[in-house]
Amino acid sequence: MPPEPWRELADLIHLRADDFQLDWFLPVVFGQDPPAESMAAACLNATQSDLPELINKWHAPYSFIRRSFTTPIREALRGRIAQYETLDTLLWYYEELACYEVDKHIHDRLTSGEAPTFGYGMLVERLLLFEKMGASFYKALVPIAERRLKEIKLPLESPVVVLGDASSSMNVAIRVSTIIGSMLATLTGAKIRFFNHELMSWDRKNSFQPTSLHDLMGIVKQV
Repeated sequence: MPPEPWRELADLIHLRADDFQLDWFLPVVFGQDPPAESMAAACLNATQSDLPELINKWHAPYSFIRRSFTTPIREALRGRIAQYETLDTLLWYYEELACYEVDKHIHDRLTSGEAPTFGYGMLVERLLLFEKMGASFYKALVPIAERRLKEIKLPLESPVVVLGDASSSMNVAIRVSTIIGSMLATLTGAKIRFFNHELMSWDRKNSFQPTSLHDLMGIVKQV
């Protein structure tokens, strides 16, 4: 985060240096140099050649690394990032970090009981990507998404029908809307109908009633 929001917050509620775990943080926000032996100092003027030290010594957040360095990161360093970054970060930026070591770390963390904090919709979006990319941990993530789906409660009385516009003009939003529409149909026991220039159908009745994550993902991929 840039220093400006911290300056505004400090001015609004009159923060002091000793309000923070690092007593040098607030002075740095207002323009002082960070201590020489700190991550902040290491990141401040880092160049490409400093990247291994930022990762191996300082465990620099990937959100900072991806903004500051445009050249591809070596696979060994990506594996090192996977050792200290959050599971959410690894899954969110998987397209950029994907490699054998990252896959292994994600799989090990999922099978040991760790779970991402994403909402259900984002989990489905990520699952579609992981399946397409052939990620080895894909199957370990599916039960987590299924549990999230079962946790959602939507008190709507039957009968319910979900209609979705699948025309080409909706191309930008089609994946998100399909995920949402399929989820609503699953939760309410509704039939789902998508249309473009004509009604898209999965059966002779021109509708489909998804009942599981497998059904939902099948709809998203087909639409």
